[in-house]
Amino acid sequence: YILSNEILIHKLNAINGSDPLSGRDRVWYFALDLINENPVFGYGFYSFSHWGFEIGTTHNALLDVIYKSGFVGLVIYSFVIIDFYLHHFLYL
Repeated sequence: YILSNEILIHKLNAINGSDPLSGRDRVWYFALDLINENPVFGYGFYSFSHWGFEIGTTHNALLDVIYKSGFVGLVIYSFVIIDFYLHHFLYL
């Protein structure tokens, strides 16, 4: 696995006690499994409900970026965030 779901969810649960995630952890487990199956380019803009969930998103911005556009998209997303920060906060 590129991302270890068990470790990630265990750490998130340890922060706030038992089930502070109100069921989102099941969605995150599934999203991490999908990401591990197609990590480079992701699944495009298929709604997350395409996989049988009633929700259309992973309820996590970074997981959504990786799910939809893979790690290629994550790199581009990171450059956009860094560029925004550099141009709007450092060069005021």
